[in-house]
Amino acid sequence: MRVLISGITSFLGISTGKALLKKGHEVYGIMRPESRNKERLKGEKGMQLLSLNMESFLLWEKENGIEAEYNNSTTEAGINTERCITTERGITTENNSTTDSHAIYKSICLPSLDKLHFDTVLHFAWDGVGSLGRSDVATQEKNLSMSKAFFSWAKAHGVKRFFFAGSQAEMGKGSREEPLPASPYGEKKLAFSEYGLKNHGEMEFIDLRIYSIYGKGDHERSLVKTLVRNTLRGMETELGSGNKIWNFMAEEDFGRALAFLTDLDVPTRKGESGSQRSSKSEGENPERENADSEIEYKEKQLESGLSVQDKDCGSFTIDICSRESRLLSDYIKEIEQIGFSFLKKKGLRYSEASLLRFGLRPPNVEGDYDFTAHTKELSALGFEERVSFSSGIEELYEFIYEEEFLKA
Repeated sequence: MRVLISGITSFLGISTGKALLKKGHEVYGIMRPESRNKERLKGEKGMQLLSLNMESFLLWEKENGIEAEYNNSTTEAGINTERCITTERGITTENNSTTDSHAIYKSICLPSLDKLHFDTVLHFAWDGVGSLGRSDVATQEKNLSMSKAFFSWAKAHGVKRFFFAGSQAEMGKGSREEPLPASPYGEKKLAFSEYGLKNHGEMEFIDLRIYSIYGKGDHERSLVKTLVRNTLRGMETELGSGNKIWNFMAEEDFGRALAFLTDLDVPTRKGESGSQRSSKSEGENPERENADSEIEYKEKQLESGLSVQDKDCGSFTIDICSRESRLLSDYIKEIEQIGFSFLKKKGLRYSEASLLRFGLRPPNVEGDYDFTAHTKELSALGFEERVSFSSGIEELYEFIYEEEFLKA
């Protein structure tokens, strides 16, 4: 399939793009013109990186007579047809297109994107995901408006399936069934999830409630990377209470899960498979293949806990998480113990006593609420994790040790 990923140079976008390439899909990724993370995709042969401002979709929406809620854009946002040329690939680009031996980088105009006819869209682009940004109402409102415009563009251009990178923050004080977001970030993520599930029409809309993903590509100040780094340095870590239910998933499994869902055969209105897709690359999916009818398949989804929103058009909410949820403090203690074992194996000094200092930091903007994941949904559809929490953390210790300690 031809797949378009917004926010391709984000942590989750990179993981997903790499996994889709391995499955043989044609992957295009939208990135900011000034993105510095594109270097992390440099070695991915076949990746098409498109430099385009997401505000372009707001202008498209405005030009097509659909009212945009965010009207503070004062630039052309990357739409400049006078500077566009047509390349041998049939993609209209600006004159500053560059390539290397692997990934292809292009500054693309939105009218050119219209001609590429994507089968699937995965939407990761979302500003203000850090602690401060999550409380910024203006930033989150802009995210919502740009997401609606991007959704409308995809729908108008024949996209068959639209994945939205939602968040556990949408639940807040409540649950997936009765959400009560605690932050503007969670509120606007939830607002777009509900909007997509209500307005998708013939296009399938998959609402991904993503829990905590960790790995080498995560931002440097993430909880997991901070704990690993501090343990290696013999430094104390000040923490909150840690007294809430949490769920961690390895970035490798996250990317594989989204590639799996992209290939998943979901019934359409006519009872046919969407684009005749199959999920054989992750192993056969007997629950899907043995279903006698669309209704039977939906019943099996419901039995697994999957929240089916539209019985006619394969649109639903699904939690993207590992099969294990437990107290955050238990995860944190395990990360430290794995670190002590790692240092011992290396013959390096390590603390005999714990360096964790619980209860010294206030709760973050999302509050101290349990995030209880539906842990069996992915496996019920046929997906299997490969990376245990302990092995994933061990790999991260090795990576950070080599990159930041040995090379230094």
